[in-house]
Amino acid sequence: DQLPVATKSLEQLLQRHPKHVEGLLTLGDFYRWQGRDDDALAVMGKVLAADPWRMRVRLARAQLLLAKGKPLDAQKDVDAIKSTVKNNPIVAHTQGLIFFAQGKYREALGAVQESLKGKPDFGPARVLV
Repeated sequence: DQLPVATKSLEQLLQRHPKHVEGLLTLGDFYRWQGRDDDALAVMGKVLAADPWRMRVRLARAQLLLAKGKPLDAQKDVDAIKSTVKNNPIVAHTQGLIFFAQGKYREALGAVQESLKGKPDFGPARVLV
């Protein structure tokens, strides 16, 4: 498997260029693929410190935080996304998962149904409805 080798090379590159956002994005992905969630979250934090409006990073971080059982932290990223992005089925679906994790089942169903309004064939939401 070449992923650990690529990760090490990228880490070395980022030691010389620690604010290279695209490199950080890639490193965060590498960490997630290796199950290094805490390292991935740390890198995502660095990316968002440099560019707080990276919606892909905010969404990935929200989903990772949710998987780690931290729905309140995940909600902060979803709120930030929703302040600028409207009617995104993936964001609405993630909101539904956060509500579900909090035991807010009615709100979860509403959020998932909302995700289907913008994209009726959105597979992950179809499974939940």
